[in-house]
Amino acid sequence: MGRNKIPPGEAGSHVEWCPEDYCFPTRLGEVFGREAPVHVDAGCGDGLFLVEMARRHPECDFLGIERLLGRVRKTCRRAARAGVSNLRVLRLETAYAVRYLLPPESITVFHFSFPDPWPKR
Repeated sequence: MGRNKIPPGEAGSHVEWCPEDYCFPTRLGEVFGREAPVHVDAGCGDGLFLVEMARRHPECDFLGIERLLGRVRKTCRRAARAGVSNLRVLRLETAYAVRYLLPPESITVFHFSFPDPWPKR
């Protein structure tokens, strides 16, 4: 199993996107199985915002980019529970994904949140 893969059978594993080639841009229509406007949530965290946007806007596709595996898993589980099919999660550094994987002019909207970097109890 690759380092980006969620264990087989875990809820939401169909949501995670693991590119065939991490060096070249990917047609996002192939990732989502359709052509639609794509919104990116850079640093999607636990996926709360991303999943809700996907639920409210089924006419668009949503790509969450998050580098931490625990957060990717949580987002995938949340998406599976919500039953959204227009959402994918990529476990990778956002800067790399934007530079190498997302084709120029392929993204309709980028969402950047700026949370407190030191969570407290």
